[in-house]
Amino acid sequence: MKRSVALIFAASAMLAAVSCASDSEIGTIDPSRPRLEVLFSFNTSSYKKFVKTFYPQIAVWVTEEGRNFTKTIYATESGAREDWWGADTRPSALPVWGGVRSRESALNIDSVSGATPSGETFKISWPVPDNLRGKRISVYVEANISFDYNAHYPEEAKRGERGFSDVNGQPSIVWKGTLQLSGQEAQAIPVMIGHGHVLGENGSIDGDLSSITTAKGLFNYLKVVYRAGSTQ
Repeated sequence: MKRSVALIFAASAMLAAVSCASDSEIGTIDPSRPRLEVLFSFNTSSYKKFVKTFYPQIAVWVTEEGRNFTKTIYATESGAREDWWGADTRPSALPVWGGVRSRESALNIDSVSGATPSGETFKISWPVPDNLRGKRISVYVEANISFDYNAHYPEEAKRGERGFSDVNGQPSIVWKGTLQLSGQEAQAIPVMIGHGHVLGENGSIDGDLSSITTAKGLFNYLKVVYRAGSTQ
């Protein structure tokens, strides 16, 4: 479904919007102000198709290097609100972000959650707060899609028999990109750094990707761009 979701960040008193559409850029944000953009291109050919195509659950957060600062800037609604079509909880969906979320003070889920993206491309626009300008930050993306089985996480296995959920298939994957929020523009291509716990039992990142196959290809590309705007 093509749908736009507004992201309201009271601390910065600015509005960022998230939109989901095919081959489109979208988002409303003051172009004169500094902003961070996270751009996705979905590899839909690898997604399971039942009545509809299942897209990944996604969470995105920012940390400042050398400082205990973490800010969630986006999370898909099902993962953020634990709304799983009748299931009570799915900690295996976004376990690394789940750990971040538990440590992040004053996180307002309403301000960061949005519908699961669909289409070919997707962009998140986030107004950079004053206290991060000129700083070096890392942007983390965690993504997970259901039913992506492989030889290590086969469809026929049931929960507990091999230590994973048969609904989840392969565990979530985490990407990281680092850039300096200075100058007129800066860019980073996030790289895959590991995966989350397959049952969501902790928020750690496991750097061993040897059992991961198709889950590595959830996106055609990821890109993070800092734009200074016209007001310094």
